[in-house]
Amino acid sequence: MLSQRWLCLVILTICAGSCCVRRADAWSWFEAKLEGDSPSFVYQVPDAADIAVLRPKGQRQQNCTNGLNSTAPSLTEREQLSKALAQRQCQYANLQHLKEENDWKNDLVLFMIPTGFRRALPRVVLSWLRNYVACMAVYFGVSGAWAYYVYWVFGYCLYGPGNMPSTSDVFEQAWVAVGSIPGYAVLPALTEAVVEAGWTRAYARIGNVGVWWHLANFAVYMLCVEFAVYWMHRLLHDIRVGYRWLHYIHHKYNKEGSLSPFAGLAFHPLDGIIQALPYCVLLLVLPMHFLTHELMLFMTGIWTTNIHDCLHARIVPIMGAGYHTIHHTTYQHNYGHYFIYMDRFFNTLEDPDEFSSKQKAL
Repeated sequence: MLSQRWLCLVILTICAGSCCVRRADAWSWFEAKLEGDSPSFVYQVPDAADIAVLRPKGQRQQNCTNGLNSTAPSLTEREQLSKALAQRQCQYANLQHLKEENDWKNDLVLFMIPTGFRRALPRVVLSWLRNYVACMAVYFGVSGAWAYYVYWVFGYCLYGPGNMPSTSDVFEQAWVAVGSIPGYAVLPALTEAVVEAGWTRAYARIGNVGVWWHLANFAVYMLCVEFAVYWMHRLLHDIRVGYRWLHYIHHKYNKEGSLSPFAGLAFHPLDGIIQALPYCVLLLVLPMHFLTHELMLFMTGIWTTNIHDCLHARIVPIMGAGYHTIHHTTYQHNYGHYFIYMDRFFNTLEDPDEFSSKQKAL
């Protein structure tokens, strides 16, 4: 309802805000470093030694025909090597930006830990700790505020008698989530290590690609996320072993009167990682702004809070709580992530209004 409309506004604000966050161009940083401690990366016209090193091995042999040395660079080779060096410099600057940004996030979230101790920890451990603290804060902050308003402030007009979860249900869901969040934090920590190693197509500055290309990258990335999350979720139901050992833990809360915002992260840790995996794996093949990726990954924690409050807002094509409540009822419909398109395409969509009419007709 109103809360879901505000959540849609938050998502749009994040997408727009990511275009403005730290948009300094990579070359500006590189030029500044040239004045400081990185003289080895000064851009320069390649000489014969550069050509000899970067040439394929079979072409490094000297050719004495006409008394010429084949390692002498031609104009074409100089141009090609110049482009290769420029590309390497951009890649180096991009990785440095990513590391600096991650350090900034560590300082922001882990400010209570002494700087010297933080610097002594391995980067992947520091990243895990940051994501763990941030995930706990988002989970309890958002779920707590959401539950307070939908139950204690507006519950008298939003829910009928017996449709609100019991205190024991809420505490059980929170207990499951607390035990799983340390596992959830492993995925973004490992992803960050892979990104810093330069194995992905993530970029640190929107200025590296331009705003319009960034928006196009974001649209393609989220479309692929929608497709992959749909099938990850559906397979956790269709493959009985996956459901029995992993997804069942979440579907213990299968009635409207037992679901609450705290059920949003109440998964087996491996279940939660599997459903979030598309966000991270896609960075290997698709260009994506890394900070936007992280914001959207954490946005799933807010979104799952929203879709477990059992309040149908009727905001087409959003896969809101009305759709997800049906999923917890039938187990065979509405597997989608943010939108209903994948369920419509693969014929698993069940509309809440139509479902309600069918139930009343029985």
